[in-house]
Amino acid sequence: MNSDIEKCFLVCKPGYVPRLYRGTYCEQHGQVFSWNRSIAELECILATNLVTIGGYYQEYMFYTFGLNSNIHSICRTEKFYRTTAQFFRGKIIASGGNKQDTTKQLFEYESVSSGLQPLTKALKYGGDYVSSAVVHDRYYVTGSWNQVEYLQENGEATVSSGELVNSENLFHCSVRYLDKYYMVISSESTKVYDIVSGSTTNLPSLPIPRYVFGCGTFLNKSSGEELILVSGGFNETSNLKSPTTDCQVFTPSLGTWSTISPMNIARSSHKLVTTIDGVFAVGGEKNETLELMNITTLTWKTVSPYFVARFGVGAVAIPAHIV
Repeated sequence: MNSDIEKCFLVCKPGYVPRLYRGTYCEQHGQVFSWNRSIAELECILATNLVTIGGYYQEYMFYTFGLNSNIHSICRTEKFYRTTAQFFRGKIIASGGNKQDTTKQLFEYESVSSGLQPLTKALKYGGDYVSSAVVHDRYYVTGSWNQVEYLQENGEATVSSGELVNSENLFHCSVRYLDKYYMVISSESTKVYDIVSGSTTNLPSLPIPRYVFGCGTFLNKSSGEELILVSGGFNETSNLKSPTTDCQVFTPSLGTWSTISPMNIARSSHKLVTTIDGVFAVGGEKNETLELMNITTLTWKTVSPYFVARFGVGAVAIPAHIV
């Protein structure tokens, strides 16, 4: 029997994550085709907690910040610095960084009792500066100098995709874009890779080139459109000597970048993470403050003055039951 393999994917808006699975697949068993899991298993749930992993001066620690504004140290980890993390397959998956023992290794965290454990398969490239995003059922990782790899939901093996998105700079930041694209933003370019067609498209570059910035997404409550946010980093006007508070937003329907209210604290090598409360700016060079952007007013406020996260930290939004 000849048949194309059908797939159905769950897409969760910013502030939500899949409880477990993102995809269901049509599988063949003899002459019979059936879905490998029910649609009922594909459920978006609230992302209520922010978790950080490592960071300079805090290489071994794993922290969580929840709705009750309490900060907890969960466990000690490997040496993570300049790492990336996503919530994938119902677990926290962390990868990359500039420490020898974590550059190419993938780690997973499912519960306090299990802690952070290495996966049996490692990245082929990894790298010092890594970024990641989950698109459909794939956890994409872009390492140093553009090599892209992904981990698929229905298998542990990593797949090397090569130089899918050619970023001209060592540092880059990645997000999911319009449900089926993997977007890589660097100081000189903004490019999106269509994971269905395999094509790459150039989008408008950042208005002011910058380096070691944070990026993330959030939902415009008025239009229902998912927007891309870039904040901080070093720009050319500061002669790369001090970080900036500047923030820009890319609106897909307009195809343009616009400037919004700046952060209160200048940051670089930080992360932007979206929970149900809004967008958090966490970490940064010589910075232990935590800021929250209101997605309606697009303004920032300090919500925790002593959140232990420095520059090069990994961070991800997760549901409450994980911690």
